[in-house]
This record gives sequence, C-alpha cells and structure tokens, in this order.
Amino acid sequence: MNTLGATDAPPGKIGDWPFETRLAVAEAAGLIRGGCARLPVAARTYRDLSHTETERHSTANISERDARITGQVLHVIMRDLDPGR
Repeated sequence: MNTLGATDAPPGKIGDWPFETRLAVAEAAGLIRGGCARLPVAARTYRDLSHTETERHSTANISERDARITGQVLHVIMRDLDPGR
C-alpha cells in the first residue's frame, strides 16, 4: 500500500505543499517522529520567507537560539529518515 495514500495526504506535488503539511504527512506516515513540534516559527516559515530576495533580508530575523533548536531538530529528522546510520 502507498504510505502517503494511507495518510490522507493532500493532492498535488509534495514540493508544492506548505512546509507544515509536509511535516504533518511525514509524521502521519511514520517517516519522522514528533520532534518537529520543537521547530521554531523561523524554521517553519523560512521557505516561505526566502522566496524573494527582499523578504529574505527584511523579515528573516533568526535568533541564535532558534538556529540551534532548528539544527537539533533537523539532526533528529535525519536520524529518523536513516535509522541504519
């Protein structure tokens, strides 16, 4: 059975989904655990903010703490996606 089909994933290409949707679908599919709940707002909205050069420089204030937490969560996600490492 298709894993994404079992999660009520929205239609369309995964690359077109908002980041929040990607996280929810990956968690529902069992690909990653719930550690994403720790992601700060800056990490969750980075992709949306980085679409234009103007937005990237004017609105993306990322604190050192947010960057550190994001790095920790991404490390956990990578471990979840490749448990045999």
